[in-house]
Amino acid sequence: MLKAVFSRFGEEIELTDELWQYDFGQKIQVTGIELPDVCEVHFQYDNLTETKTVTGYKQEDALIIDIPNEALTSRGIIKLYIYLVSSEEGRTVNVAIMHVNRRMKPEGFEVPEDIDLFHHTLLAAGEYMQQAKNAKENSETAADRAESARDLAEGSARTAQGSAEAAEQAKNEAVEAAESIKNAKVPTKTSELENDSGFLAADTEISWGRKDGTFAGMQSVALGLDVEAFGDNSFAEGNNTVAYGDNSHAEGYQSQATGQNAHSEGENNIASGQGAHAEGGAGTTASDKYAHAEGYGTTASAQAAHSEGYNTYATGKYSHVEGYNSKATADMAHAENYGTEASGKNSHAEGLISIAKGNGSHAEGFGTVASGKYQHVQGKYNVEDTEGRYAHIVGSGSDAERRNIHTLDWEGNAEYAGDVTATVNGKKVHMSTIAGVLLQPGAAAHNAIYREKYLGDTVTAEQAAAIADGSFEDLFIGDYWTMGGVNYRIADFDYWYRTGFPEASRVEKHHAVIVPDTSIATGQMNGSNTTSGGYRNSLMKSKMNDTISALPPEIRSRLLVHNALLDGAWTEISVDPMNEIMVYGCYILADNSNKQTSENRQLSLFRMSPQARYAGGNYWIRNYANATEFTLVSYYGDASKDAATSTYGIRPVFAITGENR
Repeated sequence: MLKAVFSRFGEEIELTDELWQYDFGQKIQVTGIELPDVCEVHFQYDNLTETKTVTGYKQEDALIIDIPNEALTSRGIIKLYIYLVSSEEGRTVNVAIMHVNRRMKPEGFEVPEDIDLFHHTLLAAGEYMQQAKNAKENSETAADRAESARDLAEGSARTAQGSAEAAEQAKNEAVEAAESIKNAKVPTKTSELENDSGFLAADTEISWGRKDGTFAGMQSVALGLDVEAFGDNSFAEGNNTVAYGDNSHAEGYQSQATGQNAHSEGENNIASGQGAHAEGGAGTTASDKYAHAEGYGTTASAQAAHSEGYNTYATGKYSHVEGYNSKATADMAHAENYGTEASGKNSHAEGLISIAKGNGSHAEGFGTVASGKYQHVQGKYNVEDTEGRYAHIVGSGSDAERRNIHTLDWEGNAEYAGDVTATVNGKKVHMSTIAGVLLQPGAAAHNAIYREKYLGDTVTAEQAAAIADGSFEDLFIGDYWTMGGVNYRIADFDYWYRTGFPEASRVEKHHAVIVPDTSIATGQMNGSNTTSGGYRNSLMKSKMNDTISALPPEIRSRLLVHNALLDGAWTEISVDPMNEIMVYGCYILADNSNKQTSENRQLSLFRMSPQARYAGGNYWIRNYANATEFTLVSYYGDASKDAATSTYGIRPVFAITGENR
């Protein structure tokens, strides 16, 4: 039950309780003013030519009123007038305004018939009493008429003589009046009217075509056919227009201005918000404060919203929509053109069926969707970015298959589906040409590119597959994994590929050569100062298993075991110190008899980044310089040598494959 609480007579209030279309049996409870036990209540709503009257009745201290079921099928507002009737007068004492929320009509819905037996009983009783009163008056009047007839007959004789004299006088007065009118100036402007102010004297309501039986607001003006000006100082003109609100203005055909200071013009338009404005062809609605709707079938239902065009909706505060079938449903949103929707706060959608969902987003073009905050999308039918990854998207898809041709993420990374061209020294350089070189699969191309990218803390399945198939996709010299606090850096690709003896021992697996950035252990080359037997027969070689054990499991499981030429003999190796050729690309201190090797070129890492040779301390390499000394890479950056019993760092070289052993 709705509640209307008045504080005084003559008050108009607006109810905040909700009513919905197609509900029925609803009632209103009126309190706050002293009312009789029974009184008339008039209802006004859509499609009525006169108000609907029902009876209000007291229950305890409240007046209970049934809302007509037909009123609840209407849209917009319902006005309730409490009407007190006495033998001398009938007057409206209070007004309540109710809003009906729109909804779809239920299937098979029929309006239940209103039952107001008490009111019909009152009407019947009143009619009977009036008939009795009339009969009494008629009987008394008959006697009076007989007496008067006698007196009239006597006076007629006396009057006949005077009539001839009066006729002559009337003739003379008529001639004088005709001459006066002939010579008089007809007023053509208000200043020529005969009144003290020089203006038309009208200090009350003006009614030229006001609908019969309707309430006239103070100082209201009604001009046209069946127009209604209820509000004080309101102005209704045209055909069946209604100005409900104080200071409101309705013009055209069946337009309504129900809010204070509202203005409605055109056909079937409604301005129900305070200061609202509805205009246009038909069916425009401005239903909130300061809202503005214009065009055909447009709706501005939020504060200060603006809707224009055809069938557009501005339902967010301060929103703006224009065009055809477009919607601005969020606060401060803007939608324009055809079928666009701006549903994110401060968003902008334009073009053809584009949607701006994210706050501050912008969608333009054809069928585009901007879902991320502050995102810009253009083109046609882009792939929707539900995760908000991109700042900018260009679409080039279709309704059946969405597609992006350009994206720019919030880190500044750009992607293009096609080629990119730059002008360098006056020449056009195509990205496809550069990419054709840089992205060429295989060891040859990847050994020529230094990148130094962090690859993670383990060898991923994708990385392992790129090693196994020999494409080395997205792997380049200088790239590294970090495991156990050590950077394991790619130094070469397929360094030992197709080498080895005998034939069955040739390396046929693609591999990536790894060198740690620092020494991972320390040790002596020999227990005594001798190089006899070279590295192959040294203490260092026999203890390399300890170094292998120190490696991370992700590397140990992928180690390449192969044959290499050490000190003139083919020997199985996996994790070993480098030699001078691998580090420097040539022999420097190696003994002439210790120069035969299957490692016959410098590792690509040291070729492109010479500083990578230095590891923060001395470390052994496996060539011997003479009978007592092995070679090493010095802390000072030079090629050096020292006694076999010296203890220095172990910075090994090894290769990993794409397979787990």
